Amino acid sequence: MTTPRKGPGGQRPGSGQRSRKGRQRPQQTAGRAPATPTTKAAKPRPILRRIRVKPPWRMSGRTAVVALVLSVLALTYAYPVRTYIEQRSEINALLESQGAQADRIKELKAERAKWNDPDYVRAQARQRLLMVRPGEELIIMVNSPDSDSRGGGKHHKKSGKPWYSDLWDSFHEADQIGHK
Repeated sequence: MTTPRKGPGGQRPGSGQRSRKGRQRPQQTAGRAPATPTTKAAKPRPILRRIRVKPPWRMSGRTAVVALVLSVLALTYAYPVRTYIEQRSEINALLESQGAQADRIKELKAERAKWNDPDYVRAQARQRLLMVRPGEELIIMVNSPDSDSRGGGKHHKKSGKPWYSDLWDSFHEADQIGHK
């Protein structure tokens, strides 16, 4: 077994005192005399200590990298998520529209079924086209008593006023009917 060599101060290398920053202080050499108090009474020096005040929260490098990665991920996913939400809302609108169209198709099929009935077709021909069967007579009443309910309006007698006055009066009468 070998013993490690001793340095100039008689100590092993690396066994010297370390400074506050972690570096090794040089050891005393043989040419220097050790520091001894002088003949005067030396006052003891007050011990000064450095107190480290921690600054308010600092972001470490690792925290900064994690925050950066999360920010990049959020920005990366923001546009696709927005597109997804827009597409879902468009799909929902189209589904609602499709449901409304399906209801309209049902109504039209029911109406088509009515038109397949010959009695319904005859009734519509009489009402809309004023058609009659052979041997029947068609009577149309021009001045019927219930013409007001059909929109015929009142029949005005000729007045001595010009036509535009009658027209203006009819506008006022129409306004009065609309406000009732």
